[in-house]
Formats: sequence, C-alpha cells, structure tokens
Amino acid sequence: MPKEVLTNVRITVNAVDLTANCSSVTIDQSAEEIDFTAFSTAGFREIAQGLKDATISATYFNDHDAGSVAATHQPLFASGGTFGVKVWPNAAGTIVYTMTARLFSNPSLAGAVGEANTTELTYRNAGTAGITRGTS
Repeated sequence: MPKEVLTNVRITVNAVDLTANCSSVTIDQSAEEIDFTAFSTAGFREIAQGLKDATISATYFNDHDAGSVAATHQPLFASGGTFGVKVWPNAAGTIVYTMTARLFSNPSLAGAVGEANTTELTYRNAGTAGITRGTS
C-alpha cells in the first residue's frame, strides 16, 4: 500500500504562490452531528451530517517583502472579502484542493530573539462548495 511523505506541496493564496515560505498545511472538513434517534431505535442512535465547515491552515516563514506572506494577507484581511486558496499535495501532480476563503485573523509577527518569524493562518470557508478536490 503506497504511503505519502509531503516534500513538494504547493500553495497559492489569491493566485500568489507562497510555497517557498510555507512549512505546514492542513486541510480539514467537518460536519455537525445531528441526532435523529427515535423511539424505534433498537438501542442505537441514528446520527446524520448537519451543516459542514471547511478550513485550510498553513504555517509560514513570514516576511514583509512585496508580494510575499504579510503583503499578500494584509489586504485580504483588511477588506474582509473572499479569495481563492489552492493546495497541490505534490507540486508536480495534477490533484488540487480549492476553496473560496476569508481571513478572520492575521497574525503578522511571531517569534523571539534568534527565532524564525513564523505565522499560522487559518483560511475559513466563504463559499457554498467547501473544499473541492479536482485536477489542474
């Protein structure tokens, strides 16, 4: 059975390629659990999916150069508008995960003396499709 080691993930935010600054990515989808258990249960609960949520989280080595991490995220956070996030599990592959997102926080600086300035951003679902898996 094949296993996968992430070494060549690609990520774009609002069509800006931030791959060279990204060290970690998590794609997550979840659904509320709705209990439909009735008196005719036979001893087991009947659980269905309710409303769903989707997030993509990424950890970046931050910088403040034009067209890089801070410069890309600040206007997206300030506007409150939507933008696209795309993640390719293998930059050379054809599978891509896509989501229309919003930022609800924008940490711009984190670290201590002698440490890398890293920031973790969570892109929240802002569309009706959640995260779609497709080919590029």
